[in-house]
Parts: sequence; C-alpha cells; structure tokens
Amino acid sequence: MKYTGSQIILEVLKSEKVDTVFGYPGGAVLPLYDKLYHEKDIQHILVRHEQGGTHGAEGYAKSTGKVGVVISTSGPGATNTVTGIADAYLDSTPLVVITGQVARPLIGTDGFQETDIVGITSPITKSNSQIRNIEDIYKTLRNAFHIARSGRPGPVLVDIPKDIQAGSMEFNIKDLEEEYRKEYPDDIIEIPSLSSDDLATIKGIVKDLSLAKKPYIYTGGGLQNQQASKLLREFLKIAKIPHTSSFMGLGVVENSNEYHLGFLGMHGTYEANMALYECDYLLCMGARLSDRTTGRVNNFAKNAKFAHIDIDENMIDKIKQSDVSVVSDSAVALKEIIREWQEQTQSQSQSPSYKDWWQQIAKWKEKNSYAYKKTANNHALKPQEVLERLAEHTKDIKTHITTEVGQHQMFVGQFFPLNEPRSLITSGGLGTMGFGVPSSLGVAVANPDSTVLSIAGDGSFMMNLQELATIQSYNLNVKTIIFNNATLGMVHQWQDIIYEERFSSSEFSEHTNVHPDFIKLGESFHMPSSRVTHIGELDEHLKKMLDHKGGYLLEILIDPDEHVMPMLPPGASINEMILRELDCQSDSTTTEHSQEKK
Repeated sequence: MKYTGSQIILEVLKSEKVDTVFGYPGGAVLPLYDKLYHEKDIQHILVRHEQGGTHGAEGYAKSTGKVGVVISTSGPGATNTVTGIADAYLDSTPLVVITGQVARPLIGTDGFQETDIVGITSPITKSNSQIRNIEDIYKTLRNAFHIARSGRPGPVLVDIPKDIQAGSMEFNIKDLEEEYRKEYPDDIIEIPSLSSDDLATIKGIVKDLSLAKKPYIYTGGGLQNQQASKLLREFLKIAKIPHTSSFMGLGVVENSNEYHLGFLGMHGTYEANMALYECDYLLCMGARLSDRTTGRVNNFAKNAKFAHIDIDENMIDKIKQSDVSVVSDSAVALKEIIREWQEQTQSQSQSPSYKDWWQQIAKWKEKNSYAYKKTANNHALKPQEVLERLAEHTKDIKTHITTEVGQHQMFVGQFFPLNEPRSLITSGGLGTMGFGVPSSLGVAVANPDSTVLSIAGDGSFMMNLQELATIQSYNLNVKTIIFNNATLGMVHQWQDIIYEERFSSSEFSEHTNVHPDFIKLGESFHMPSSRVTHIGELDEHLKKMLDHKGGYLLEILIDPDEHVMPMLPPGASINEMILRELDCQSDSTTTEHSQEKK
C-alpha cells in the first residue's frame, strides 16, 4: 500500500501500543494532525502549552513505566518542549518527542519557525535525530522507543520535516516489522543477566553486609517499579538492615516499614542522615548520588565500605568512588542478593544481629526531627497539618500525588504516606517549577481509577496554570491544592536562614506583585473552587473536594514563616543538619535554628 509519512508515524505508534499522545498542533505538523483526525486507536490530549505537553507525558510515563509521547510543531513549539525534555533526562523518564520541522528545501535558510531543535536538545536527550528520507521513518521511530525505555530510561527526540510527513511511499508494514524484529526479536526491554564476575561481586557484598556492625541500604528512583519494590521489601524483612531512600525513591518502601528511616539528604530525617554518616557498610542501588542527597561528598559515608549497583555504568564512580560495583538492573541484582543472603545465613548458626546499631538509630529518632507546632486558632495553617489531614481523608482511596517544586514538595515527602512505587510524581533533578499541574493531567489520563492530588505552591502554580483548562476539557479527576503563603517559599526560607532575612523579590505582597484571586481563576476554567482560611474549616473543604468527581481547585492559606525542617545547608556535611530549636537539644553534630520570629 501507499502510505504518507504521517500514516507511517501512526503505524509506528500503534505497533508500540501507544494509546495516548500529548500535543499541540502547528504548521509544521499539520500533515500528521490531519491523519490523527481519523485515528480511533490513539487518544490525543490537546494541552494548552507545549511545556505542559512534555510534563503531561512525563506524568503518564512516571506513573506507568510506559513511554510518554509528545507532538509539537517547529520553532517555538519545539523549543517550548525543552524544559520538559531536560526534566525527563535528569529523572530518567522515557519519552519520545516528535517535532515537526520546516520542509527540507527551507532547512538552513532561516525559514519561518525554523529552529535547530536537534542541536538544542543534544545534551539533554539519550538520542535525537532528524529524518531526511521517508524510508527512514519506521526504523528511526521504532528505535526511538527502544532507546527511550531500555537501560537507564530517558527522552529521545525525532525531528520530521513537513514535506516528509506529507510525502508518500509504497509501504509494507510486515516487511519492515520483520526487519525490526531481527534486531529486537521479542520487542521487549532486554535486561542483561549477571555475569560470573557480577555474581562473585554480589556474593562478596552479601558477605560484607552480614559481617558489618553498622550496615545501611540506600535506594533511589531506579527501583520505582513493582518488581524491584517487592524484592527490596522482601530483603529488608529477612535481613533487618536499616534502609533509606532518595526523595525520588520514596514509595518503593512503604513509609511505615519498620526498617525504613525516611528519605535522605537536605530535608530528610535526622536518623536517616546520621545513619549514613556513621554506617560502616553502604549498599547503594538505583541512585545517582545527587548533591541534594549527599551533602559534602568527602563526608558522605566516609567511614563505610561503599558498594554501588546501577543500571547505568556512567553513574558508577561519578560522584563517589565505589569499593565494589555491579552494573545491573536493581531487580536482577536483588534476586541474587536475596538468594545469596539466604544461602549464606542458612550455613550459619544464626542470622546477623544489628542490635547495637538499631539502638543507636533509636536514639537519633528521639530527636523527632519532623515535629512542628500545630496551627494556632485564627492563624494561617501549617502545611504539615494540612497534609496529615489530607492523608487521613484519602487513606481508603487510591491516590497518586504530584507536586510542583519548593517547600510544599518537601512537606509532601515528609508528611504524606507514600506506600507504593510510582505513587509520587515529582520533578527531582531539574527541580522544575510548573511541573505539577501538567504532570497531574498525564497521571490522571494514565490512571483513570485514581484520585490525583496535585499539590502546588502559589509561585509554582502560576507557571503552568493554563493546564487547568486541559484537566476540565477531559473531565480528569485531579484535585489541585494550592498552598498559598504569598511567597516563593523555599527562596524565602533560604533568605531567612542564610541571607539574614533579606527577602529580595521573594514576597508576593501588595507592594510588589499582586496575586490573582485563585478561586475566581479556578471558576473561570469552570472548575469548582474554594478557599480554606483557618484550621476549623479544613476537614469540611477536604471532604467537599474529594466527594466531587472531576477537577477541583482548593486554595489553602499557609503560614509564610513556616520552614521545611530539618535542613542541610548547601555545602554542609550530611551530619550538619539544622534542626528546630523547638524540638532539639544541643548536639555536637547539629546546628540549631529558631523559627520563632522576634
């Protein structure tokens, strides 16, 4: 049969079992959109901005593990996807971004809306290319999906000139499919098995773990799938070794797990950070050792033997030199670790005991580093209390939670129970304000049986609020909750603690910038909206929001002086946390800071 280039693109999407794409039409992709008009098997989500499209696809991908797909036009349409592509790259999120390009004769002439998107995105994609011949569409796009989801996942961009989309060729999908399957026989992600050297290394890791006095396990976002999560929980149960995670690893182990100390790093628990500082053996899996997690690297587990397991060999020894390492999928490695642990401990008279280590951890827990003062009557609400009440109202409801970036994001990690992998959808490596609202619509599309809680700060919310229109257009069950403290909260906090209360351009006050009325704004999008001004009405509004089927906007007035504590100052050692003076006594490894305004 004769197919146009656009029809071939759609055939690839169907071969990849793509059910949803996010996009925004424009001149350079009109041939593709014309063919999408007749397509019944692929749902197109019309976002209101291309950045919203990439974040929507990220939400879809992060919550399912599938490849998210984005379509944009050339020029500004393509450049608007860049932030989302960079976000996906740093958070290892599989995306295929299809951009339109001016017709081939115009390339290099500065034609209308011509931009070298391949050059622009080269540093932030796993692979990118521009198709110059219609014959290359099928294989190039199929390879794009394979690259995006294999190994350490990430974004792939394919740029397709308009004349190639509109052109036609004789096309036999069976022949091209057979050719593709010769290269990828089962059309699945190939997870390499462990080599004999890897097996020997894991055997040594297990032996060292069992002999250590103060062992510790640290996991990251690389374990955000059901299989790895199940295996990790199983191993913790049988080994009884303390565990921590990066912020992006939250949910892999349930918050209530007795072996889980909370997340690590800048706003993690005191006990998680101190255990990292004091441990004598550290097993790290699926984590890239972000600076927000490690603190000053030369003090990161400085007295520990360090074993690192990661699917990406480029992560090994990048930040901290490992003593032993294995390049492997975490689930594959965990299976062998469990088998080896059971074999080694069965040959001993009893399993290893870490009684003294757990007693030390119990003393650190007495610091109660997340404690805070409850909301006083007639005062702006404490965000911690809001999240605790939200958790209580949703404990019997299937939920996903998305965040923007800032104080509210850290409060979610501290105070909202995250008990399943892929339940927290957030921006980690890039720290993208404007991520939460559009990502929530992608999560909702992918998980129609879930209530999506989109937690936003008032500053971040303003960056991509146009996607409320998309949420309403598709009647998505997204509850947008704005923590309004009339400040750029995290910036404000740093200026308070580090810059001696010089609040330079971080307060949305009547003297600088004026916020819109968020309730009227929500209602202008035909979205039910309400506001909480004091603690006594919080439960009523939460219930009203959750009882409503579909989109809802809830604004909550938050105490602008409330800080995310504890806090690890930039450049500080992992043991040099700032704790609330309210809750902590003087400690040789702790700097105190009072939040009480004089």
